[in-house]
Amino acid sequence: WEYDAASLLASSPAELGRRQHPMFADPAFRHGVELSAARRGAAFTRFDGNLSGIIDSDSAVADIVSATRLETWATCPRKYLFEQLLEVSVVTEPEQILRLSARDRGHLVHEAIDRFYRPLIANRKAWESGEPLPGTLIEIRGLQGQLVAAGHTEADGVARFEGLATDIAYQISARAAGHQTLHVPSMQAGAETPGEVTFVLPTAPQGAIFVGGVPGRDAATSPTLAMIDLPSLAPVRHPQVEASEGAWALAADPARGRLYVADELATEVQVFDVQTGRLDAAIPLAFSLRVEVRDANDRPASAVVQLSWRVRGRDVLVRVRETDTSGIAVFDDLIAGSSYVVSAMTASAENLGRTAESAGPVALHQASDPVTIEPHRTAHATVRLQSDRAQMFYGGEPRLLAGNDRAPATSLVVADMAVDPVSGLLYVTGADLERGHLFVIDPDERRILHDWRMWAGVGDVVPRGDGQSVYIADRAFSTGSLVDVTTGKVRSSA
Repeated sequence: WEYDAASLLASSPAELGRRQHPMFADPAFRHGVELSAARRGAAFTRFDGNLSGIIDSDSAVADIVSATRLETWATCPRKYLFEQLLEVSVVTEPEQILRLSARDRGHLVHEAIDRFYRPLIANRKAWESGEPLPGTLIEIRGLQGQLVAAGHTEADGVARFEGLATDIAYQISARAAGHQTLHVPSMQAGAETPGEVTFVLPTAPQGAIFVGGVPGRDAATSPTLAMIDLPSLAPVRHPQVEASEGAWALAADPARGRLYVADELATEVQVFDVQTGRLDAAIPLAFSLRVEVRDANDRPASAVVQLSWRVRGRDVLVRVRETDTSGIAVFDDLIAGSSYVVSAMTASAENLGRTAESAGPVALHQASDPVTIEPHRTAHATVRLQSDRAQMFYGGEPRLLAGNDRAPATSLVVADMAVDPVSGLLYVTGADLERGHLFVIDPDERRILHDWRMWAGVGDVVPRGDGQSVYIADRAFSTGSLVDVTTGKVRSSA
C-alpha cells in the first residue's frame, strides 16, 4: 500500500489523469477521495448533511408515530438520524450479551412476587385461624413497670394467675417466638369471676439474638449459649444450642441463616442453623499427624513419640503417645499451620514414670525436620532409631504442657470471628504458643482457604467491607492493622 501511495504522489495530472491510477480500483479509497473533495467544494452535498436524494422526506415523517421515536428526536436529533433514518446500529458482540425474552422476564417477576408474598399469606392464615399458642410468655406488671407475675400458656393457649389484688390495674403483655409482642395497658383482676384478656398475636419477621460465654469453674454444666427471639425478646429453647461447650466467639451470618461459634480453646468452629437451632457439620481448624517409627533396619519399632513446640529456642513438650504394634502413633486435634518437633524415646510409657535411678538410660531420637500441619489432610513424619544420632539421658516423668477439660494444649486460643458481608468468607483469629493465625474460611465448603501467619497478640477482626481486607487488632501493643486476606500482607498499621 505504501508503494502504491508513493506512486500516486509521484504521478502528474497529465499522465492519463490521477483517477486512472490503480489505487482508485479500491472502493474504500475511491469513496474517501470523493468525501474529501466534496467537503472542500462549495456545493452542499450528502457529505455535508444534504440527504434529499437519499431519504424520502414524506415517508420519513410518516414513520414518526411512536412516543419513543419522538423522544429520541427531541433529546438527540443526531441519534434519531443515525438510528431511525440511516438505520445505523451499534456494532455488538452477541456472545457477550445476555438477553431475556419477555416471557422469561415475566416468569422471573412472578416468581419473585410469589416468594415474597407466599410466607406472608401463610403466616396471616396461621395467626388468623385462632389456634392456641402454647408456650407464650405472659407478663403481668404494675403501672410503674414492676414485674408482678409471669408464666407460660399451656396446651390450650391459656395462662392462669391467682392471688392478684382486685383494686389494682395491671399491664399485661404476651411474648411468643416468631410473633409480635402485644400489650394491654390497663386491666384489673376479677373479684368473683376471673378477668380475661385475649391476645391474637400476628406473626413477625424471623430474627434472633444469641448470647454466649464460657463455663465458670463452679458451673461446668450450665448453658453457655442462649437464643432470644426477635422482636418478641422471648427465650427460645433449643437443646443443641444449650449443649454448646463454650461460646467464646460468635459470628452471625444472616445471608445463610447461620451462627458460627468457637470455644475459648478450639479445634473447630460449630455451625448452628438459626431457624431450627440444629447443629450442622462443624468447620475443622485442627487435623491429624501420623508418626511412623522405624529401627536401623527399617522395621517398625516401639517407642514413645513426643511432639514439642520450639518456642524461643526451647522445646515445649505438648503431646505424648505410644506407638502401636505397627510402630505408628496418630495425633489428632493439631491446629493447622502449627509446626512440631517430632521425637521418639525407646522406653515404655511405664518406665517414663519411674524415678531417674530406677528407669535407667533413655535414648531420644528426633525426626530430621519439624513437621507442619496442613489443612484438610493428615500430615506424616518418620523417626528412625539411629544410635549414632540419639541423645541419651536418664528417665523420669516428662513435663507435659497440660490442656484443660474442654480442649488439649495444642488448641487454638481464639480471639475473634467475623463474616465478610461482601464475599461471605469467615475470618477466625487466634494464636498458639508458636504464632498467631488468621484463618480465611469458605463456610459453604467448610474449608480453610488460607492460614496467614500473624503476630502473637492477634485480636479482634473486622471486615473492611471490600471483600478483600480486614482490620485486625494487636492486643499487646494496642494497635490495629489493615490486612489483605488474599495475600496475608499488612497494608497499613496505626
